[in-house]
Amino acid sequence: MMEGNASPTNSTPGFGRRLARSLYRILRAFVIVMLILAVLAGVAWGGLWLYQVISGEISRSAESVATRFAAQESRIDILRREVDTLLSANPGQEQRLSELDSRYTDLDTRLESLVGDMDRQAQMLDALDASMAVTLDNDAAAAQSLTDLSTALTALQADFNTSTGRIDALGGELDGLTGEVSQVKSGLTAAEATAVAAADQANASQTAVSDMAQSLALFRAWELVARARLRLLENNLGLAAADVDEATGTVTAVISTLPTESAAATDLDVIRIRLTLAAASLPGNPNQAAADLESVWDGLDDILVSRLLPTAAAPEQPAPTPTPDS
Repeated sequence: MMEGNASPTNSTPGFGRRLARSLYRILRAFVIVMLILAVLAGVAWGGLWLYQVISGEISRSAESVATRFAAQESRIDILRREVDTLLSANPGQEQRLSELDSRYTDLDTRLESLVGDMDRQAQMLDALDASMAVTLDNDAAAAQSLTDLSTALTALQADFNTSTGRIDALGGELDGLTGEVSQVKSGLTAAEATAVAAADQANASQTAVSDMAQSLALFRAWELVARARLRLLENNLGLAAADVDEATGTVTAVISTLPTESAAATDLDVIRIRLTLAAASLPGNPNQAAADLESVWDGLDDILVSRLLPTAAAPEQPAPTPTPDS
């Protein structure tokens, strides 16, 4: 009996090492999330700066065109006065009048061209305003989603630490029960029942760890899709295609660990098909690829929320207590 009680104490070093590994994973996930937030802030700031630069250039161009327009009108007025003077002074100078008419027609044509340029520049400015508004909204939504997922990941890491501690405790209890069964024949029935319960508890803990690993892999795929969308906004189609391929491989690996007919496998297969279509659209059709990636991003977000939030809210189950020998 004394030897059986000493076994749980020997499992303490294994728990410490696992706790250190868990803390390292939490720190690494936190650093990754902060880097992504910094990149998003930089992209938003750069977009705002680019918008201000382009808007300033278009405004200066519009002012220049307006100045040229006023100058042309002044020259036209001068030519009209000259024509009136020539008509009153010498009605016979028809050839010079014809030349002045030609110059007037040319200036009028150039004036119409300048007006058309001003209209096109105004349309470009309106389109740029709309595009920047959409980009800033998307960046704000992505930053909020990253914050929510960071909170859920912290809760998931806490669950993982709890599960690790429970597995260590169950391992010590199993060792103690094994020693008791070998030494005391009279408590065989009770010890066997406790060992079965402990094995069931260990299987449940292993399932929780497997679900956590799948959730972390899907979170990695979600990060890759978010980064690919940013690459498309930066018009970096090569890096966007590489991120899409890596995300496809990650989702395929998760599907291979799930039952074939399960609802989760079906949802992830739809996401994998969307990723394949996005990869096929690059680099020829980046707009279609962006639409497919947005659908994939939303799908992964829904799956991660359904996986992580119930796990974070689930109450902890107490570890089973070994049945004492009679």
